[in-house]
Amino acid sequence: MQVFIKNLGFLSTTMFPISNLKCDNIERIELFLVMRSHFKRTIATLSLLTFFAFLPIGCDIFCRNSCGCDGSPPIKRFEVLSFDVQTIDDNGQEQDSDVSYPFNQIFKGIFVGDTNYLSQTVGSKISIPGVAFACDPIPPYAVQQLTSIKIVNIEEVQMSDGSILSIGQDISEYFGIKRNSSYSLSPITTFLDGRFRIYQYENLKIGWLNEPKTELKLKFNIQLVLDTEEEFNFNGEKLFIR
Repeated sequence: MQVFIKNLGFLSTTMFPISNLKCDNIERIELFLVMRSHFKRTIATLSLLTFFAFLPIGCDIFCRNSCGCDGSPPIKRFEVLSFDVQTIDDNGQEQDSDVSYPFNQIFKGIFVGDTNYLSQTVGSKISIPGVAFACDPIPPYAVQQLTSIKIVNIEEVQMSDGSILSIGQDISEYFGIKRNSSYSLSPITTFLDGRFRIYQYENLKIGWLNEPKTELKLKFNIQLVLDTEEEFNFNGEKLFIR
């Protein structure tokens, strides 16, 4: 009887009489074959992993937005050309300014109006070959910052304690401001904290800070000042509260 040993390096087929083989030689040959098989599999696996490591992976696999997967998304910057002011509720819905509302349910909403987008954007170019990260675009924000909000009374009003808000009086201290419905009002100076970053799709809500304990029909002018010394004025605004 004969044993056929195949695929041993340069030997395609070798015949050995079984009588000339010792057990330890057979075990060595079998061990060699097993090790050679595992070695080939390891090389194939490493080659495949190396291939995928340098293969560009489509961004849509991991993140499905316009920011891309190449490091940090670009930051869009714009110049504020105008603002809009509306009478709104806490959900941002426009309301009739001639109707009286509970003081904590009605606000003056400040919105970014016209803008001019800058041609250049800022973003990180650092990336890892073959690796994609989920990314959230940073909301566009203005190159200018808001530094002051001034509210000036234009019609005399008597408060519940008998004090009078006179014409031309700065009544900013009676108002607070917040950025969305999940926050409570903060005094204007505290909120701005020197300078405030302006995001394009965000609205700021200005409201009366404390319960008036009587109906107040407030009429006033609003002045917004940016760090570029630009001023935006909104005259004849009304807020009827109780």
